[in-house]
Amino acid sequence: MTFSIQDFGKSNAAQFANSVSIAIPASPSGVKIAEFGLSVVSGGQVVLKATVGTQATLGSPDILYTILRDNTIINTVLASDLTANKFNEVGFNYTDTGPSNGYFAYSILAEITNNISTNTANVIGPVSFSGISLA
Repeated sequence: MTFSIQDFGKSNAAQFANSVSIAIPASPSGVKIAEFGLSVVSGGQVVLKATVGTQATLGSPDILYTILRDNTIINTVLASDLTANKFNEVGFNYTDTGPSNGYFAYSILAEITNNISTNTANVIGPVSFSGISLA
């Protein structure tokens, strides 16, 4: 099967580690860490790629990353086993095969899913999120 590129979008909110400091809130109050817009053709698909660097500041937080198309959740990724004061870089990919024809905002939210009083973390970079619309 042959695909052609219809559009490309990206958000590079932070280029490298320690270039940003965004506190990650407790679930269900996620914080938006990256967003871009993308034109999609009906019947096409969108290949998404993300890299997020975090640092636990207390305990061992479980961080849930949620990918949204406009305001619809299309995928989630759970990062566990973080240790206090350690840098962790998470990379993940997802192919969105459900969009209709139109222009959509793709975004990533981050939230801590275990006890926030004993587990905290910050997004410290890098934060990179991109997508290619294929038809």
